[in-house]
Amino acid sequence: MYKRKAQVLFVSAHGRAAAPMAAALANRLGADWLIGRAAALSPADPTPELAARLVGISPAPVAIEALSEDLKAWADLIVHFDAALPERMGALPPTARRKHWPLAADAGTPSDALETELRARILGMVGGMRMLARSSTEADD
Repeated sequence: MYKRKAQVLFVSAHGRAAAPMAAALANRLGADWLIGRAAALSPADPTPELAARLVGISPAPVAIEALSEDLKAWADLIVHFDAALPERMGALPPTARRKHWPLAADAGTPSDALETELRARILGMVGGMRMLARSSTEADD
């Protein structure tokens, strides 16, 4: 395991579904490996449907924060769901990487399809971290 957990910021335009769902899934499925937070360019209050789905994913609340320079500086990885967001997000600090996750499911509507797609991506990310940790440990032997 690495010295600290990876800090992943999930960003969407309004935070209506994909970003908070991804953060909640990351915090539950990858709790040993990463910390997920959700941000939006123009945060909206969660709909009752989203709030209920988030509670079903993780009992820990996920705040939808306004994207700020401080949040960008906090992140090791910034995952966004809209190809046009990088132009609106501004420059990244040199310590952060940006990744676009195009989604087949509607990123603005909480749904089983969106949750399934995000779950697969989060598990892939965590699996990659486990593999890197194993190869690092084996190299030290």
